[in-house]
Amino acid sequence: MRSILSVCAVIVLSAACAGGPVVSSPGRVHGRIEGSRAMPKGAYVQVFRIDADGVAAPDPFERVTPDAVGRFATDVLSPGRYRLVYRPPDAPPSAVTVRVPTRETAVLRAPLAVGGVVLSVKSKEPEPVLCVLTEISPPDGLADVREFECTNRLPATVRGLRPGRFYLDLPGRGLTTEVDVPDGVPQRDLVLDPPADGGLGGLTGKVQRTGGDGAAWLVVAARPLGVEGGPAERWGRYVTTDRQGAFALAGIPPGRALVRVEGRQWPARALPAAKMVAIPPSGMIEMGFEVGP
Repeated sequence: MRSILSVCAVIVLSAACAGGPVVSSPGRVHGRIEGSRAMPKGAYVQVFRIDADGVAAPDPFERVTPDAVGRFATDVLSPGRYRLVYRPPDAPPSAVTVRVPTRETAVLRAPLAVGGVVLSVKSKEPEPVLCVLTEISPPDGLADVREFECTNRLPATVRGLRPGRFYLDLPGRGLTTEVDVPDGVPQRDLVLDPPADGGLGGLTGKVQRTGGDGAAWLVVAARPLGVEGGPAERWGRYVTTDRQGAFALAGIPPGRALVRVEGRQWPARALPAAKMVAIPPSGMIEMGFEVGP
C-alpha cells in the first residue's frame, strides 16, 4: 500500500513540476480571466448557485476579486452546479458554468471594452449616492450590472452599455426607476432627482414558488399611479425578498400603486401579473405572490 501511495505522490508531483493542471481543493473553484492584459479596477467575479430547477441564485453571496493577471479562487463550495459571472466595470459580463467538486480551471473571457453607450449620471444631492444599474431583458439572458456613486459635483461615467432598458436602483433609499439607453446615441446624460420619503403606509407578505417554497432574492416594487391610471412619478419603492421569500416594503405614498415582482441579476421564470393596490396613509397591507419554479 505504501509503495502505491508513493508512486501516486510522485506522479502528482511530476505533473505539477511539468506545468500540468493544478488540482483544486475539494469544493473550491480555481479560475482565470483571459483576453485582458491587466485586470481593470473594480472588476470582480460573482458566484451563483444553480438549483435543481436550473435557476441561478446568489447564494452564498460570494464575490471574488481576480489578481493582477486575472487568477481567482472561490471559497469552499458545497457540491453542485454554479455559474461564475465576470463583471468588468466598462463592458457587459461573461459567464461560465462549473460543477463542484472540480479539477478543471474555470476560464472566463474578458469582453472587449469598446463601443457601447456611455451613460453620464449626476445627482442633485451633495452627498454621494450609491446607484445600481441592471439591464432588463438582456439579449443573452445575462444581465449587465453596474454599481457606482455620483454627486452633484462630478458625474459618474458608465461605459460600454448595451442599448436597451435598465433598472436604476438606489439601495440606500429603496427607490427604483427605469432608464432608456438608446441605440445610435453614443452618450446619454442623466440627472437623478428622486422624490422625498413617502408616507407611513406599505406592504408586507411573501413571494412563493409553485409548490410553496419561498422565492428568495426577487424584487417587490410599488409604483404610484395617477388619477388616469398612468405613473404618478418616475420613481417607485422596492425591496428584495429574504431567504424565505418574505418582504416588507414601507414608505409608499398613499393612493393607488402598481405592485409587481421583478428580477434583477438572476433570471426568474413566470413572474406573476402586477396588482393594483390602494396604499393607506399608514399601516401595512398584507399580500402575496406566486412565481414559477
